[in-house]
Amino acid sequence: MFIRKIAIINEQTGEMKAYDYVHKTFSVNNIYIVEVNKKYGIISENGKELSKIDYDYIDMRCRNGIFEVKRDGKYGFINDSGKEVCDIKYERVCDYTYGYAIVKLHQKYGFIDESGKEICDICYDEVSDFDESGKAVVRKGDKYGLIDQSGNVVCNFIYDEIGTFSNGLYRVKKDGFYSYIDTNYNRICDFKYKEADYIFNRDVDITKVGDGKKIGFINKKGEEIIPLIYNSVRFVHLKGMPVIVEKDSKWGVIAQDGKVIARCKYDYIDLFENGYSHGIYLKNGKVIEEWLDMEGNIYDKKPN
Repeated sequence: MFIRKIAIINEQTGEMKAYDYVHKTFSVNNIYIVEVNKKYGIISENGKELSKIDYDYIDMRCRNGIFEVKRDGKYGFINDSGKEVCDIKYERVCDYTYGYAIVKLHQKYGFIDESGKEICDICYDEVSDFDESGKAVVRKGDKYGLIDQSGNVVCNFIYDEIGTFSNGLYRVKKDGFYSYIDTNYNRICDFKYKEADYIFNRDVDITKVGDGKKIGFINKKGEEIIPLIYNSVRFVHLKGMPVIVEKDSKWGVIAQDGKVIARCKYDYIDLFENGYSHGIYLKNGKVIEEWLDMEGNIYDKKPN
């Protein structure tokens, strides 16, 4: 019976070995995953075996020189030299982000660094990746807090929710209401909003909030720049782009600094494009069309 094998010759020693399959890894040109009897390992491009051929799985992706591996139902990592970065003992591992990987053990979560060291107890019920500020959102029971990359708790477990870090702020929820905290974990406003956008977009310094009935906008200081008097809004998260607002079934335009560009009189109004918006309203039974620029100037024809 013919059994297909792939022979690889070690260029340094001249030794030849046979493998069932040879797989080229993604993004790493000089390392290959090899398979023998449904076990996996890695070899160099010149045929040198870098790891044992005893893993049940090796991820084809190599990120920052690290491969995810599986053996006997447990997960861990090896580096591109074939050395085990950590014990192959975890129920789950995630990709490294900012130099740290989420791991799961005994139904709890924690983190390891690129050397395989556990930076904190594997004791959390839920965790997020570390963000650009060097913090990770973690949950114990039904409360959320923040830890740093040394595993220290830097924000206590007092929140019902902590959102994604964005533009220097975290959205937090407590007792059914939202606020935001800064990198010193100070609130920028009271917990009084029933709804709040989960991010402060990098290009703008305002975000949408609501009290359950009306909608407005606050800035990064927590000041209500656009008052909570509108029923709905349409907003493009780009610097300088006005906010389209609706009040009592009529539409208007507000600048990001709170200046009223056009009062709410339009039955319909477009988002701004190339510096202009198109609005329509009825006056004495007649359809009126107007074009507005971002300064509030009105034109009866579309400007060229």
